[in-house]
Amino acid sequence: MEIDYYEELAKLVAKMQFELKSVDRITSRATGESLMISKHGNGLRYEAVKTINGSRKRRLVNTDPEEIYRLANLMYLRFRRKGLEHDLKLLKAVMERLMAPGPDGFIASMPAHFETLDMDRVLDNSVRPGLIVPRPVRDVEPRVLQLELAGMSPEQWAALPYCENTSHLERKTHRAANGLLCRSKSEAAILGIYDRLGIPYHYDEVVYANGLRVSPDVLGVRRDLRFMAHEHKGLSSQEYRARDRWKSFNYEAAGFFPGVNLIVTYDDEYGNLNARLAEEMIRDAYKL
Repeated sequence: MEIDYYEELAKLVAKMQFELKSVDRITSRATGESLMISKHGNGLRYEAVKTINGSRKRRLVNTDPEEIYRLANLMYLRFRRKGLEHDLKLLKAVMERLMAPGPDGFIASMPAHFETLDMDRVLDNSVRPGLIVPRPVRDVEPRVLQLELAGMSPEQWAALPYCENTSHLERKTHRAANGLLCRSKSEAAILGIYDRLGIPYHYDEVVYANGLRVSPDVLGVRRDLRFMAHEHKGLSSQEYRARDRWKSFNYEAAGFFPGVNLIVTYDDEYGNLNARLAEEMIRDAYKL
């Protein structure tokens, strides 16, 4: 069985991000606490140290093994946090350099003059022996997404760490009102609409559904616990349009269909978003 290294790295990053958030939750409750171990005669001296407003207070805990191990565990978690941050930085750098699986990644790496070709024909089976084009599965809610929400409220799901799409991070230069960096001013405006309407969502999440990898601009949850994807299309170049045909096919094969569980918005000919129309579409899709 062929290993999809990109997918495995994405899963590892998501797991480490979740662990980092768990470590932060524990250590934040014990800010300023630490354990000091020093030689004392023929034995060791264990002291609990508490730092408050720059002032350090020490307390002997030699006869309190539970406190010793609590503080030792706390310090271990702090070192673990540094290791996680270091490893996450390296893994994300590797993923940026690793070719994303599927035609999208390879098309993006082809010379610019290939955008004069019809990419549908380039991707055709007769031209690319062995390439299996997935067939759209109609009216199927992605099973991976159903499991992801099991037992959680939409708000709890939205608060979970997730694997964010790391391709073309250099294009994330537009900051939304909530602080997230986006690839366009239109995406930033769309996130503002979701925040204003109080819809729980993840931005630019990598999702595996029906065996396919997709990364919608927004993945949100309706009140009836159904997932909705939102893809905004700039259509700013011929290369973009050529790649977009494949992305649209991928969404259908993954179980996302316009008018069912996929919202599609567009920039106008001047590269601007009609925010009022986008909000109407979002309200309609989420039954607001």
